[in-house]
Amino acid sequence: MKKLIAILAIVVMIVTFVRVVPSVQGETVKTIVVYVGKTTGTIDGKSTTLDQAPVIVNGRTLVPIRFISEAFGSTVEWNGSTREVTIKLLNNTIVLKIDSPTATVNGYTVYLDAPATIIKQTGRTVVPLRFVSDSLGADVTWNATDKSVTVKFSEDWVKNPAEITFWHAMQAALGKALTKLIDEFNATHPRYKIVQTAIANYSSLQQKTTAAVASGQPPVLTQAYENWVANYMLGNLLTPIEKFVKDPSMGLSQSEINDFFPIMWKDGYMPDGKMWM
Repeated sequence: MKKLIAILAIVVMIVTFVRVVPSVQGETVKTIVVYVGKTTGTIDGKSTTLDQAPVIVNGRTLVPIRFISEAFGSTVEWNGSTREVTIKLLNNTIVLKIDSPTATVNGYTVYLDAPATIIKQTGRTVVPLRFVSDSLGADVTWNATDKSVTVKFSEDWVKNPAEITFWHAMQAALGKALTKLIDEFNATHPRYKIVQTAIANYSSLQQKTTAAVASGQPPVLTQAYENWVANYMLGNLLTPIEKFVKDPSMGLSQSEINDFFPIMWKDGYMPDGKMWM
């Protein structure tokens, strides 16, 4: 997630009305439901008992990684000398180091909302909920009413990731830097694949985007100037991105938001008070 926001921060972007949803036809989806503070839950509707309940630490929900990973068919290995947990699922390898603010996903370093930690009473490792969603390619839903976490996973989501089309006019060194960010995002978010299209210049990009919108086939993400965005707003073609930034369970942490100059967030707002860019 943070790297996607980094891409958004490099240039002014918009999210169109196109929803990125993997196909559900013919999929086998495993569903896990667990509750904060409780060792009872369900796997595909059947009751189960956990040896470690999910917990909330500093406003972030942490879930037992071994329980969830193994329920999805992962292999989980513990190295006591290095205090590392290695999770392997399909072609993806995740390495978590206890009490470290970072982890490794397919060779890339990713930053955690909160470090992986061991609960002393049970000896079990818990990790931030969003990390499960990002690195395993799972779908995670938080229900604040009953403090439940629903985690869904299908191998089809990882084997056939949903494509996120992205048009931009970044060239030369900026284009190369952007490609590196996209490659990293794709490697660390196995459920999705950003597919970029580099346009020769901004005038051509605007023309191409306008034509695509008119034909009903716009990209999911596109680079744009503020006045372009205002026109797209008038046509009800955009989705505000504020919810993806500030969602309490799946958005950015305050430390991640602080990584960027305040003017970059300020410029993303339009006169209606919503963050569109």
